[in-house]
Amino acid sequence: MQKTLREYYLKTQYNAAKPTIEDCKKYILQFINKYPKTTIILDGLDECEEKERKDLMDILDGLLADASKPVKMFISSRPNDDIKRIFKDRANIEIQATDNEEDIAKFVRKQIAKHDPWVRLPSTLKDDIVKILRDRSKGM
Repeated sequence: MQKTLREYYLKTQYNAAKPTIEDCKKYILQFINKYPKTTIILDGLDECEEKERKDLMDILDGLLADASKPVKMFISSRPNDDIKRIFKDRANIEIQATDNEEDIAKFVRKQIAKHDPWVRLPSTLKDDIVKILRDRSKGM
């Protein structure tokens, strides 16, 4: 497979051409079907222009439909309606940034406990610090 992909790359370079979307989809599908399982990770899908995002989502959905081997996708994105709509019929787990708030609060408490000057702060002030950092982090 890698030899085939290399040949395709050299051919496009020699012809000063860009790979086509269909060729990219074909080669990705061949890679998916070569291995026992595949995980595709895509960060920031919402940052694509809407037209390109739709094309990309159609390709990803097609890869899921056409793959003969198991494929998992991890997509990080804001919950835009078009993204939700295209993957609504697929098994998915949605995680919101706010799901991390308690982990952030726990981390801040541990950091306060590690530093002598902070340990001596009044508990109400420590609670305020934890609350402010948790709330303003917006789960990040």
